[in-house]
Amino acid sequence: NIFFQKYKGSFLNITDLRKCKKCGVVYAFPYPYSAEVEKYYKDGSYFSFVSNQNKKSLKISQKIINQSRINFISSKVSFKKIFKVLDIGSGNANFGLELKKNFSHITYDIVEPDQSIFKENSNLITNFYLNINEIVNEKYDLIILNFVVEHLIDPASYISKTKELLNEGGFIYIEIPNSEYEYKNSYTPHLFFWNLDSFKFFLKSKNFHIIFANTFGMDFENAKKYFNDGKEINKYLKLNFYFLKLYSLLFPENHIKNSQLILNLYKTNGKRNWIKALIQKNE
Repeated sequence: NIFFQKYKGSFLNITDLRKCKKCGVVYAFPYPYSAEVEKYYKDGSYFSFVSNQNKKSLKISQKIINQSRINFISSKVSFKKIFKVLDIGSGNANFGLELKKNFSHITYDIVEPDQSIFKENSNLITNFYLNINEIVNEKYDLIILNFVVEHLIDPASYISKTKELLNEGGFIYIEIPNSEYEYKNSYTPHLFFWNLDSFKFFLKSKNFHIIFANTFGMDFENAKKYFNDGKEINKYLKLNFYFLKLYSLLFPENHIKNSQLILNLYKTNGKRNWIKALIQKNE
C-alpha cells in the first residue's frame, strides 16, 4: 500500500488515506480498533452526527430513494420469488416501509446497532438484530446493504458472513459512495473508499456473480456543490438562499423532488457520486 492523501474530516485517530497497489481500494489509516467503531454506532453518535432519522425532510427523500431502489431491483429480480429480506444498517426501516407497501408477502428483518431509531416502524419488522452474528438458522432471498460497507471495520470478512445468510441463488443489493474523496470536504466516519473498478475487484474476490454494477447519481461537479456548499459562509449573503430556505419549509416535498440528489437518481455511468451493485450467490 502507498500513501494516498490526508483524511478529510475527523474520526477517532485517523490521519491519512492509504491505497492498495493490488486492488485499488483506498482505506483509513491508522486503522481504528473494532471496539471503538462499534461503540460509535451503538451509542447514538452516528445518527446525531448525520441526521435525525425521524426528521420529516429525511423521510421524504428516503421514500423517493427507496422507491427507486425497489424499481431497480424489480427490473432484475422477480419479487414474487423473494420471501425473506434482511436490511443491514436499516436506520429507521424506511426501505422496509416501501417494500411492504408493494410486496406485503415479504418477511422483513433488520440489523441495526442503534436500537432507538426504528421504533416508529417496528410493526414492519419480524426480527431485529444488533449484529449479524446474532442471526441463527435464518436464510434470506435478498439482503440489503445501503451505505454500510464503507463503514465496516473488515468488509471482506463481513461480506463473507453475509453471503452465508443467503439462500442458494440469493441476492445482495449494495450501494456505496464512489471515490468520495473526489467531491467531499469531509467523509467522516467512513473507513473504505472504492471506485467502480476496485469495487468490482472486491465482489469478484468473494466469488459473487455480478448481475449489475455501475456508478449512478450526480456527476462529481454537482456533487461538490451539493455536499459542500452548505458549509460555505458566503451562501448566507445570497438572497436566493433565504428564498430557498423558506420554500423548503413551506413545500418540503417539492423542494426535495427538485434537488440534485433526487433529479440524478436514475443517471448512470462515468464519474458519479454513488455505486450500486446487484450480486448473486453462486450456486
